[in-house]
Amino acid sequence: MPPDFEFSFKCSRRISHEGDLWDEAGLSREVERMVEVGRALRAKVILIETPPIGRSPLTSPSFEEAVDRFRRAGFLVAWECRSEVNEAVKEFMKSRGIIHSVDLTVAEPAYDSKVMYSRLFGKGQHTLYRLTESDFSQLKTRLERSKPREAYMVFHGVAMYAEAYRFKKRIERGLEGQAVAEL
Repeated sequence: MPPDFEFSFKCSRRISHEGDLWDEAGLSREVERMVEVGRALRAKVILIETPPIGRSPLTSPSFEEAVDRFRRAGFLVAWECRSEVNEAVKEFMKSRGIIHSVDLTVAEPAYDSKVMYSRLFGKGQHTLYRLTESDFSQLKTRLERSKPREAYMVFHGVAMYAEAYRFKKRIERGLEGQAVAEL
């Protein structure tokens, strides 16, 4: 990878989806394995995606412990909470400096933070959707409104490379004031 490339990484499902089934020793080993992966990648951000469940992940002590241990290891934690983000969840995120990760083409984060982390799937079929000009405008508007110091945009789907390139060129054009050819 080029020297300026930055990895982020996604937390193991064994922690984010099955963590409350584990004993403390099992959770500890899995968290330490994730910390090793992040350090090997020299990553700054770990993404924790929790499933849409009927109860809040905050009812699981192992979830809170994993978040706190990732933070103590020096990682920024981005949480893609697929359950309802109620006031308790929002306050938990804010109190620990957790980034609320959302697809900015679909929704806005529950609160503004200095760092934005968005996984972009779009509004259509999960991996087949291609972002439209309207989607890119929505993305730009939401980024400008939240004014993050840093923003991570992670593109998904069959057109992810082309869409990341289109986004990069829009950013370059906006920052440098020069026209750049579109794909």
